Order: sequence, then structure tokens, then C-alpha cells
Amino acid sequence: MESWQEKIKITDMKAGTFKGLIRHLYCEKLELTEEIASELLGIADQYLLPELRKVCEEYLVECLTFENLAQRVEEAEFYQAQILREGAIVFTIKNLEMLSRSEEKDKLSKEFIVAVIKRLSQQR
Repeated sequence: MESWQEKIKITDMKAGTFKGLIRHLYCEKLELTEEIASELLGIADQYLLPELRKVCEEYLVECLTFENLAQRVEEAEFYQAQILREGAIVFTIKNLEMLSRSEEKDKLSKEFIVAVIKRLSQQR
């Protein structure tokens, strides 16, 4: 007979990420940080949780900075996160002059740069 006291070991996510996942599933409330939102985006992708995915993408867009732009673009491309990708494009266009003087631009993928250029050409 199985005991209710057996433990289940979760090894594919951190404790804070797991707590966020459980809160979302049972309460639809999240207390996000950038790190947890980033990790939950991967979990939402893995377990096909579209509402969680949307919340995480929107939060990550709000947190965009020059320092984390390349990482967020990489996540957007990896998870095909359209909200995050679109937010990164808009952020880049709004801050193009400052970004052009920053070394962070060198970390952006060629695909993303092409998307920004296409968007700029559509706006003219």
C-alpha cells in the first residue's frame, strides 16, 4: 500500500519557480521576479500553459532594459514567444540611438536585427 507521506522529487525547476507554477494553477495569482518569469516561460512552453506563458511574456516586456535585451530576445526566439519578441522590437526601436552606442547591440541575433530593420522600413 502506498503512503501519502511519500515525497515527489521535482528536479527540472527551482523551488521558487515551482511555487509560482502552483500559485498560477490554483490561484491564478503570481508574484513574479524577472528570474521566475523567465523560468516560468520555459515551464509554460514545456507544459503548454498559454495563460501562464502570456503573463510571463508581458512581465518580461515590462522589465526590458539594455542589459537584459539580448537574453530576452534569445528567450523569445527559443520559445517562439511573440509577445516578448514584439515588445523587444518596440523597445529597441524606441531606444535605437542609445542602443547603437552600446556594446549590448553586438549580443543581439542577426534575425532580430533584421526584424527591427524591417519594422523600421515599414514605419517610413
